[in-house]
Amino acid sequence: MNRTLTYDFCALRYLNQWLENERRLTSNASKGATELENSMKESVSYFSVARSLRISSEDIYKNRFKIISKIIDAPTNNPGSKSVPEVASIVEATENKLRIALSINSKLLSLTSKLLWVRWQGSFRIYDKQARVALKLSTSCTIQDFFAEWQKLYLTHQMGISEACLALEKVRNYYFDPDAMSNEEFHNLIESEWFKQRVFDIYIWELGR
Repeated sequence: MNRTLTYDFCALRYLNQWLENERRLTSNASKGATELENSMKESVSYFSVARSLRISSEDIYKNRFKIISKIIDAPTNNPGSKSVPEVASIVEATENKLRIALSINSKLLSLTSKLLWVRWQGSFRIYDKQARVALKLSTSCTIQDFFAEWQKLYLTHQMGISEACLALEKVRNYYFDPDAMSNEEFHNLIESEWFKQRVFDIYIWELGR
């Protein structure tokens, strides 16, 4: 059955995800080593990528989140003002480091992209099967291909998503914990480019599922 997917639905859905989960995860990820480790552990569960961590070594398994946190937290991972191809290269390099450190042969792109976003936000893109399908990319696509197609499609939806985000101010009682932010904080949130990009993540995830 065909269904209509609206920007408004995706904007409200992501706002609730942010308030209920991702605000806490991203905040804790930047506080210190212990908090980052806990955030990585919770994020793996939240993003449903725990099954990627098929680790045979008992010692590595026991210390997996300490290992993951150290690699994800590397200052060179900070996207700053880097270009889209440069940020995609960070994901590639970090995935390779994680696979080596954890002794995992299978791909960790989905897990890597999500944990990098939690720690750094910025221009990191969240890679998963649903988004790849929505972008009409094959299973053999590279993360560079994914970032490029993501950016191209986002620009065609950017205006509509921006309007939907601004409209969130009209439906405050539908939020998770509507009093969690001041009016100014809320307005800054929904006007943030990263927030709009995460709304687009929800949009393409729905298209691809």
